[in-house]
Amino acid sequence: MYKFPLIIVSCLMTISCSNKKLETDWQHIYFDNPPPAINLAISEAETIFFEQILVPQKVYVVDSLYIVHQTSEPDNFFIVFDGSFNKIGAFGRKGMGPGEFQSLRYKDQYSYGEDGSIQMWVYDASTFNGYFIDLEKAMHVSDDSFIITKTSLPLFVQTLPEYFFIDSANGIGRSDMYSEGRYFKSSTSELNWFGMFPQLNELVHPENKKLAYHANSSFQDGLLYSAMTFFPRIDVFDPNGIPKLSIIKKTKDNPPNFLDANNPFNQKNKEYYYDMFAGEDNIYALFLGLSRDETRTKSASTVSFLYIFNKNGEIKYNLKLPYLAYGFTIDEKRNKLMLFDWSMEDAVLYIWDLNKSLK
Repeated sequence: MYKFPLIIVSCLMTISCSNKKLETDWQHIYFDNPPPAINLAISEAETIFFEQILVPQKVYVVDSLYIVHQTSEPDNFFIVFDGSFNKIGAFGRKGMGPGEFQSLRYKDQYSYGEDGSIQMWVYDASTFNGYFIDLEKAMHVSDDSFIITKTSLPLFVQTLPEYFFIDSANGIGRSDMYSEGRYFKSSTSELNWFGMFPQLNELVHPENKKLAYHANSSFQDGLLYSAMTFFPRIDVFDPNGIPKLSIIKKTKDNPPNFLDANNPFNQKNKEYYYDMFAGEDNIYALFLGLSRDETRTKSASTVSFLYIFNKNGEIKYNLKLPYLAYGFTIDEKRNKLMLFDWSMEDAVLYIWDLNKSLK
């Protein structure tokens, strides 16, 4: 008598669960060990010395150009070079006047105008404003006419709003984790936090989740890629915060334990991914897998590794870098890897041709 309704209910539950599974479509890829390391020697690299740059932080690939971000009270926050590293301009004057900024930042976000102009999204970490700028105009005009649009960032996102999702123009994101979520998107006039993935609350003191979930991130093809510092995993989300892929490196205790959950940045907790970049073809993640104690005691011989994954999460290459690198740049069009060496008195950029290195 009651079997038929129960069957209907059971079918509906099955369909509901199936739809939910299809909606998230969350794949987990595990790997024990990376492929054998390919050594990158400094002797094999091209070297670039920047006499006019005091403290370069990173080089960015913008269309066919290289743009070096510099700090230490520069005349301009960004120096622009052509594909052969010949200087062709600068932009982002430091100051309080028209077209000037206090602490200008950028993170791999540019698009093209209808006239083919390069439009970069930059933000001022001191004034909490984001800007779309016309790069060509920014290098040649003295007023603020190069600013296409200006966005005032809401109070609770004013810490490090490194991403403006320009492909869909629907949100702003951070490069690291905050207490409620990794990213957020706009919904009408409000901003809503995404949920946290992975859920590792049992390993972390509640007041220190924002440190424990520290991650480096990249945005490509409408997806958000995040490689975590204190857990050996890379997560991929769609713009609505739904996880699509997790790439997890197995360790002796997986997930790893914090030796001091109240202080994730202590000297004994292992740090895994320092930086990452999601390109059109691959996912690149800078891996260490040592604690700060270990890097200090082994400083003379400490190296780092660049893992290269395909977009399905399968690891393809493992590049052994000749020193402890804290950041890197990939030029996929020219297939080049670039690393700054801050250990020298003058910053040096090393460039490896991956066409030769990966043969």
